[in-house]
Amino acid sequence: MTKRTKKSIGTRQRKKPTNYRKKKLRTKKFLRGGDGSDDICSICLEPLENFTITTHCKHKFHIACLKPICNEDNPKCPLCRSEIGSDCQTLDYDSSKIILLFDAYNKKKIKGEQTEEVKNAIKDTLINPLFDTSFPHTRNLTFPIVNDVGQGIGISSVLFYIIISDNEEITNTYLNLKQPKLTDIDLLDVRKGIIMEDIRLRNRNYLDKYTEILEKMKLVPQNFPNIKNIDNPLLGITANFTSDKSVLLVKFLNIMYYYNSLIQQNTSLHDRELYMNEVKEYKKAIISIFKNPNLNLSVINDTPSLEPLTLKLFFLIVVIADNEISILYLNLRNPYLTNEGLREVAEGIDEMFTGRYLKHVKNNFTIIIKKMKSVPRNFPNITIFDV
Repeated sequence: MTKRTKKSIGTRQRKKPTNYRKKKLRTKKFLRGGDGSDDICSICLEPLENFTITTHCKHKFHIACLKPICNEDNPKCPLCRSEIGSDCQTLDYDSSKIILLFDAYNKKKIKGEQTEEVKNAIKDTLINPLFDTSFPHTRNLTFPIVNDVGQGIGISSVLFYIIISDNEEITNTYLNLKQPKLTDIDLLDVRKGIIMEDIRLRNRNYLDKYTEILEKMKLVPQNFPNIKNIDNPLLGITANFTSDKSVLLVKFLNIMYYYNSLIQQNTSLHDRELYMNEVKEYKKAIISIFKNPNLNLSVINDTPSLEPLTLKLFFLIVVIADNEISILYLNLRNPYLTNEGLREVAEGIDEMFTGRYLKHVKNNFTIIIKKMKSVPRNFPNITIFDV
């Protein structure tokens, strides 16, 4: 009979810990309060130096690391799973106060008063991990807020005020931070605001400062990953145009109309040339989008921030804008425009314009209605081409 090796019955042999398991156990022990746990953030495993928070359960984290957890419905400590809702409330931060700081800085600068304290407050706000450029606008300030698109997001306002403040320390602080939310369309908003401010204050050279800061942005492109073309934001948008960006067409038409209306006013020769150059650039971008196969008018119509008036506004601005643009518009299928919409546009024209410009817009409106008759298939919900 072969001799069998004796084995224990009913018990399992405990395996010796592998190097990996030993390391994992040591790490777990370390994160739960072993030596040095007060010096390392257990979320990112980086040293705890600046901008930290200690929860009521005595665990310490970077504020920026804990913030996403605080955004959850029932936030809990990543280490002991204690509820940390009360700790998270201390992280509420009003990012819009930076605009008030810029406003105070510019007032003091104009009066020739000491600005060092306000300047440092602006820099501290910019580097705070809780600071978020996506905040609602603050109204009733000395200096205008720029961005008038969508839900009133202030991303472009921060850059606008940095240019207006014209302070190298503030500018460098901003440029050295990651700005993933800043896009080409925000640069266009800033440019529009800068042109208005340049003309309003006369000879302040804000447009030159805008160009200078864009040159500096080129040196740190990694901090502005969502700007596709710093030299020409319009080209950056149109070159990367997708159907979900179709709402930008309304935005561009609106700005083109805005500049066109300013040209009609009593402006200086320099200002008129500036406006006309802007109109030409926007016209190129608009034509490019009209010709883009990704253009989707239903996306424009369904954009919540623009509501149902979009297609009426869209049509109205096409009427005002330019003959070449109106021809491109007529070649698109537009099932959203109705007889009621045409009547409202006609009424809107009478309310919005006066004098010779009213006559000009009415004439354009009549011409476009006549042209619509030649392509009725593109406007299936207009039964009578008459207003």
